[in-house]
Amino acid sequence: MQALEKTDEIHYTGVRVLSPYCHPLVKDLLAQRDLLFQLSKLHQGPVHLLLPDIMDENIDRMRDIFAEYDFDTAIHYTMKPNKSDVFARQAYKNGINIDVSSLAELQAALAAGFKGYEIGCTNSKNRQYLWLAMEHDCLISVDSVLELEWIADMAPKRRLKDSPVRILLRIADLQPLDRQLMKKSTKFGIAVADLPECYEMLHDNDGDIEFLGFHFHFSNPSADLQAGYLEHALRLTEDALTNGFEPQIIDIGGGYRDRVLEESSAWEGFVENVEKSLVQQNDTGIWANKAYGMYLNERGRISGRDKIQSMGSAHSTISYLQDMFENTSLRERPLKDYIAENLLTIMVEPGQSLLHQCGISLFDVKGVKTTPGGDNLIMLDASVYNIGMQFKEPVGDFILLQHSDNVNAADEPSNAYVVDNICNENGIVCKRRMTFPAMPQEGDLLVMVDTAGYVSDFEDAQPHRHPLGKKFVVTKDDNKWAFCSEENYWPNA
Repeated sequence: MQALEKTDEIHYTGVRVLSPYCHPLVKDLLAQRDLLFQLSKLHQGPVHLLLPDIMDENIDRMRDIFAEYDFDTAIHYTMKPNKSDVFARQAYKNGINIDVSSLAELQAALAAGFKGYEIGCTNSKNRQYLWLAMEHDCLISVDSVLELEWIADMAPKRRLKDSPVRILLRIADLQPLDRQLMKKSTKFGIAVADLPECYEMLHDNDGDIEFLGFHFHFSNPSADLQAGYLEHALRLTEDALTNGFEPQIIDIGGGYRDRVLEESSAWEGFVENVEKSLVQQNDTGIWANKAYGMYLNERGRISGRDKIQSMGSAHSTISYLQDMFENTSLRERPLKDYIAENLLTIMVEPGQSLLHQCGISLFDVKGVKTTPGGDNLIMLDASVYNIGMQFKEPVGDFILLQHSDNVNAADEPSNAYVVDNICNENGIVCKRRMTFPAMPQEGDLLVMVDTAGYVSDFEDAQPHRHPLGKKFVVTKDDNKWAFCSEENYWPNA
């Protein structure tokens, strides 16, 4: 394997190299060249390798964050970023809770060993999803007034009548005190204006339904903004107390991200290069000369930088949560003090952050072609629809593993776009032109790291009947690597 080191200021043939961050165990696995080529031959299509042992570290890190505070916490691993039951089993082994977003995920969580009281049920729900959640005493985040009406109707009909249905109310339109935000359209949650109707229904069904608090989920890169949402949730909690309820929980959702590049400043440099190219009307190095939403406005200035800048966000989950809980700009003291004094429990729903670095994906290179404009296209035997690229654009470069027959001492770095195997112009695996230590050839592998969260199987489709990706678990014990199918992996067995 050829590696590129210290890439913050490295350029080859005019393209900035963006080397992905790799966990030490991932680096070790990438060095097992023969093993990776063997694994790639186990399936005709993308091969996704899962590293559940890294999830243990991520869970410990999340626990360490909350150990600093004087309030209770509940960590719920969010299942939706990855369909594999491997990570549900790993979460169960570690003694944390789980968050599900569908009837099928609820069934999978129960099959992994979780008891109902350890499961949080989110997303919009049909009656079947609600019924199973209520019969197992799951904590239900109510997404609409209609859902609350269904719960009120179904609760007295349960076999499990010894305890009330436990619910949170998910709020759609929290408004921070320190800024006036335009209300964004969202399909999730209940409007603050509808809370009096909810409260009336809850009072009418006292004994069948237990209202435990509020839930919000807004994925954004700003800890200050998230603190504003948390402070509003505290205000709603205080208001609920005056309405005769005893709220105990604030669920702050998920959406936390971690380091994606080896050099944290590399993405900033990439964005600056794109800006410069736009101003000078040069090639941006992005497919069709697009710029991830950035453009030169009528005043000759760059607009739309926020979106592309946030793609390579370097904030850590630790600093993000600390900045939120320790915010002092919204009240006289840090928010953590009010949470602790009111004996509230903070729930979190990390998915991607608990899956950080827990997977890599192997893609076969079919060959290289050149466009009429002179761009090189690396053709993968994979589809953007079964590797999640429509949902999550790769930030770091792919890593080239050369087949032994293709290694040449005279190889030089080369630029290319990476494209997929669907008969559609949208099949650009990464819109950014990448630089490789050598031009990939038929028989080589391209490796993408950190694919367990939202990449390896979040979309999972089969255009033209191409095969879906296949997942295998890889572990290292006593300095020896081993692998098995995801169905056969049980951490405690």
